[in-house]
Amino acid sequence: MNENLIAEARKLVEDIAAQSARERELFETAYRLGFISGEEVGYQRALHEMAASWGRLAEHVRGMANSPARVELERLRSQPGKTWADAATRRGGDYKGGPVEWERGAA
Repeated sequence: MNENLIAEARKLVEDIAAQSARERELFETAYRLGFISGEEVGYQRALHEMAASWGRLAEHVRGMANSPARVELERLRSQPGKTWADAATRRGGDYKGGPVEWERGAA
């Protein structure tokens, strides 16, 4: 009878050890698959964010490429009858940088 109990206990210990090994293997597999899946999601999100960022930059560059050059803008601004020329005449020329003296009380 003792031998039956010992054999039964040995079998239970072996079953528990085998179950533990199976669970460890399943956990490792699930963890690895979850990590790979998370990596893929992360890469996809990064690609989406980079594409959006590059899209905004490309739109800005296209906008700059389609705008007149500085020389052209200066030529357009200096033409008679333009608002810029009128303002420059009223103020004694274009702003060249440096401190500005503000007239107090002028409307």
